[in-house]
Amino acid sequence: MTSDTVESAEPVAARILLVDDDLGARTELGNQLVMGGFDVRSLPDPTALQRTLGEWRPNLLILDELFPGTTGREVSLRLRAQGATFDIPVVGLLSEPSIPRALQWLRSGATDLWTRGTAFDPVERTQALLDELSQTRVHAADVRARLVAYARRRTLHGTVLFYPDTPFEGRVRFEFGALVSSRTGAALEGTSLDELLALDDAAARWVPGDEVVAVSGPPGGSYRPKVLVVEDDDALRGLLLKQLASYGTVEGAADGLEGLLKGTRQDFDVVVADLNLPGLDGWGLLRQLRQHTTAREAAIIVLSAHDELRETLKAARAGARAYLKKTGRAKPLLDTLERVLAPRKQAWDSLARREPTALDLRLVGPMWALRTIAELDLVGALAIEEPLGRFEVRVAHGQLVRAEAQLGVERLEGPGALEALLSSSGGGAFTPGGASEAPQDAPWLHELVEGAAKAASASLATRLRAALAHPRQLSVHPELSLLFARIATERELKVLSALRQAPDSVAALCEASGISYEEVEVVLAELLRRGVLSAAPVPGLTGLQREATGEPPVES
Repeated sequence: MTSDTVESAEPVAARILLVDDDLGARTELGNQLVMGGFDVRSLPDPTALQRTLGEWRPNLLILDELFPGTTGREVSLRLRAQGATFDIPVVGLLSEPSIPRALQWLRSGATDLWTRGTAFDPVERTQALLDELSQTRVHAADVRARLVAYARRRTLHGTVLFYPDTPFEGRVRFEFGALVSSRTGAALEGTSLDELLALDDAAARWVPGDEVVAVSGPPGGSYRPKVLVVEDDDALRGLLLKQLASYGTVEGAADGLEGLLKGTRQDFDVVVADLNLPGLDGWGLLRQLRQHTTAREAAIIVLSAHDELRETLKAARAGARAYLKKTGRAKPLLDTLERVLAPRKQAWDSLARREPTALDLRLVGPMWALRTIAELDLVGALAIEEPLGRFEVRVAHGQLVRAEAQLGVERLEGPGALEALLSSSGGGAFTPGGASEAPQDAPWLHELVEGAAKAASASLATRLRAALAHPRQLSVHPELSLLFARIATERELKVLSALRQAPDSVAALCEASGISYEEVEVVLAELLRRGVLSAAPVPGLTGLQREATGEPPVES
């Protein structure tokens, strides 16, 4: 497919490098571009990409979404981090169109995104993009500039929500391709669009058209939440406990260690924690709770004597659901509690009425959903989908009829499926109906869920200690790692990419990924929880055997 360079008075054809492991799709797209007058080279995977870029610098690099052993986003991130390849424009080939997914690619350095199977003229689109880039050089600019340019090309009309349905919620509004507004909730007031876009682990949702997105209000209902208040000031802790007494079941803890002990031994809907705590500060408490199988589902509201935007952004990235300045007044805290608890209250009331109920596990938590279904003595099926797979749990009056999980090509049943579901952040629904009687020997759902949670917590703690001690011995699951990479944050992608280089210590892993020890620990816990990493040796998966995966070496 390569076009030889011939001395001519005609302008030199623009060079296009196409990397796609689908031979048929690569051939079809490459031939179209050649017929359009472009000089095209193609590769089946990124193994020889660095060498090709050095020998033949393209004007445009088109990257497939997934390859054996790596992803297009990982490749784009590596190119973006290297001076020699920083400003090579990257176009990502996506299988499914999604504005949140496009945002992830733009953060990873992509300039434009094309969707397979959609009707467009690749020659016309390529030429238009090259003409634009020759004038604006937006491909070498920051993510904000690339997003604005992408929105203009696609004539986007709608709103991007960051941290939807939380006090951190930010909204970026586009009208027919033009960026018209950017604002955030009170918790992030003063945040610029650049800072908002830098929150690469923020949940994002696209609301198309002119639909008005209402903020969830107090849902009322009969659900009584459990709240843990972690505050070392006795007077303030007593005041908060008194203010929240009529709201639900409330307990207190005088320091971070006591808060961690209570937060991991009991099931709380919300943890309200001071940042400046003795023993274990609020940041450490937040990090530890986020690594626990069940405690990580609690919505965490952090309290601080300061009202600093940088600290607020740090809390959002660390997984807090809200950030409040200490005032001693009850209303701001109660209003915030209503906001963060709205998804659980609404789901509880709907399930209690035996109605079909949509469930977003990022907001309500898989453990909470399963416990609620058991507690309400429901009959029906819970179906959850996410990029890593699908889950179905059928119940009848508190007893488990069937539990199944499909993770890539792996199929799990019973307790194994429930344990896998506990790590999910997908979405779906509970649908009432079906057989009202369980088999005579059917186990109780709440007992299985409790057992699965304890097993998952104990296993994760052991595996995380081993991973931190010997990261070189970790195995990367080829299929799940690629599926996970489609939704991974930039930090998770960097750690995953660094692990493929078989680092011999956590210090080497931190250096290779460019992130701190604390962040690496959090990412490793998530990768282990999702089954992307394993301590068990699997042929062709270990870092020492990464050549078998086709992962390209990182060249300087």
